Amino acid sequence: MKFNRKEKTFIMKKTYLWTAMLCTAIAFSACKSNKAEQNTASEAKTEEAVIPGSDKDEHGCVGSAGYVWSEVKKDCIRPFEAGLKISETQKDNATYATYIVFAADSVQAELYTPESEGSILLERADNQWKNDTISVSCKNGQWSISKQK
Repeated sequence: MKFNRKEKTFIMKKTYLWTAMLCTAIAFSACKSNKAEQNTASEAKTEEAVIPGSDKDEHGCVGSAGYVWSEVKKDCIRPFEAGLKISETQKDNATYATYIVFAADSVQAELYTPESEGSILLERADNQWKNDTISVSCKNGQWSISKQK
């Protein structure tokens, strides 16, 4: 079968057109698949990411903002704002402080130390606040913490 020049040109154009359409379809389907994978990956990252301020404890205190529950104040507080700094230590190129927070009537106090998980409740006895293990007192403006035996 012999084709004349016009027919050959038509067949070639038709072949190029079909090839171009096939390549375009493949390209679009690859892009769509890639977008679906990206969307799935970004959704997974969003689910894993913690939104700032959403880390509330059982009392509603936002830990990432430095808030903790105070038993003596019955509110969320930041010990470094509501408390009195009674000692400071240097360790591993960082500064750690111990704070004491008093109840409104000063009968109870809470001690926040870097070593303890949460606060330590203390009761007033004369001019000191203590429990079974720790005693805190102030003499001449100097605070001291001592462990009970």
